Amino acid sequence: MSKEPFSQRLRSLDVFRGFTIASMVLVNNPGDWAHIYAPLRHAVWNGWTFTDCIFPFFLFIVGVSLTLSTTRSINAGMEKRIILWQLWQLWRRAVVIILIGLTLNFIPSFSFETLRYPGVLQRIGLCIVIAAPIVLWCRVRGQLAWAIALMVVYALVMLLVPVPDANGVKNLALLEPGRDVGAFVDRALMSGHLWAQAKTWDPEGLLSTLPAISSLLLGSLTGQWLQSSELQAEKTAWMMVAGLVGLWIGVILDAVLMPINKALWTPSYVMLMTGWALLLFAVCYWLIDACDPPHV
Repeated sequence: MSKEPFSQRLRSLDVFRGFTIASMVLVNNPGDWAHIYAPLRHAVWNGWTFTDCIFPFFLFIVGVSLTLSTTRSINAGMEKRIILWQLWQLWRRAVVIILIGLTLNFIPSFSFETLRYPGVLQRIGLCIVIAAPIVLWCRVRGQLAWAIALMVVYALVMLLVPVPDANGVKNLALLEPGRDVGAFVDRALMSGHLWAQAKTWDPEGLLSTLPAISSLLLGSLTGQWLQSSELQAEKTAWMMVAGLVGLWIGVILDAVLMPINKALWTPSYVMLMTGWALLLFAVCYWLIDACDPPHV
């Protein structure tokens, strides 16, 4: 295992992506919906299950992929117009992802009046649109600062801005279904086009996209680390350490700031899920890329 910059396709990332997709298929098709194992259900509100890990894993993978596909070009001193072209390519793909998500929501009702605007693919696409220029133009410290700032701003808004709930009752820092700031924003901008099972709030709402971008940026930082010239064993060890630190921070934020909650995509949820993503990805990286490096 020599000290060489990253130059090969990251097979471990493909495996981690495959594991995440397989997990998604499993939780979306658990068999008898009346008798489902608890880990294959989302947490009712606060807390988390195995199912709640899948979406942030996808954003983490997108972040790693963005860095691996763009950073080398920037470091090589490519012209600004070429970097802008890369940004356009990323934005175009993001728009396609958003349109696919909207199309899937359009089926089978085929009604624009009840079309749900938010969704999983829409959130992924929106995160790419906002994160792409950060990944392209910011160095490690800049990306880390953005990831932290987005979580801080989100937490401050959620905890300090009083808003009326669906019944018109004004509340402050009430992190309950349909009564938080994010739900208020969604009702104001997308009333009638939210999650059909809730109607007054959406688990992929606009405001909670901010910390979701942080999940992507933390994946991007992982990609930066993988492109360093450190030994593969050191990369693995530090990813494991970072993963454990992420779990620790997530638990602390759960206790002192905001609870772990997927629907709200709280900072504690961001850190906990990033911690698990780092740990699982580190295992894949060690077993697949570090122990069996590709031959050039």
